[in-house]
Amino acid sequence: MSASDSFAQAVRSLNAEAVYAATEEETRVLVREVVSKTKASTVAIAGVPSHVSEVVHSALTGFNVVEPERLGSKDVKRALATTELGITWAMNGVVKEGALLEVAWDDAVKLTSCLPMSHLALVAEKSLLPDFTAGMREAGKIVVASPLPKPTISFIAGPSRTADIEGRLLYGVHGPHSLTVAILGWA
Repeated sequence: MSASDSFAQAVRSLNAEAVYAATEEETRVLVREVVSKTKASTVAIAGVPSHVSEVVHSALTGFNVVEPERLGSKDVKRALATTELGITWAMNGVVKEGALLEVAWDDAVKLTSCLPMSHLALVAEKSLLPDFTAGMREAGKIVVASPLPKPTISFIAGPSRTADIEGRLLYGVHGPHSLTVAILGWA
């Protein structure tokens, strides 16, 4: 089994969706499918590298697109309060655990991945790491090499979930109700 197949299987085991897009066109189709499935009329995009962002934007023609990184800090929360889908970039995927390594240089990226009801995380297939130990090593390298202020590093493993006192698992209490991870073979 390939690393991307193993990663997708681990992501699915965490109650998230995982899909593979080999080409830019497959990515456009995937983005449109996620927007349709989530019934999003407003989509936020943050932290996505320009070459991938262009592809995502081309899939969102006709939708209201918010770019939180271009807003003032006071306007970010207001804009994201009415956004149904947040699209962000994950620096790495952690194969064994099905987790994403997110690096947020400002609140716009972090809030885009956690405030909207649905989250679409994009990750390059070539950036997959074998396990959490490798992920922690990579996170450490990023922090050490980063100028001040240091980024916020998060490991995202599935949609937001918590359990109540009776042990019932609840989704979406502290963040998105759904997570789709798109593994990009072309990026």
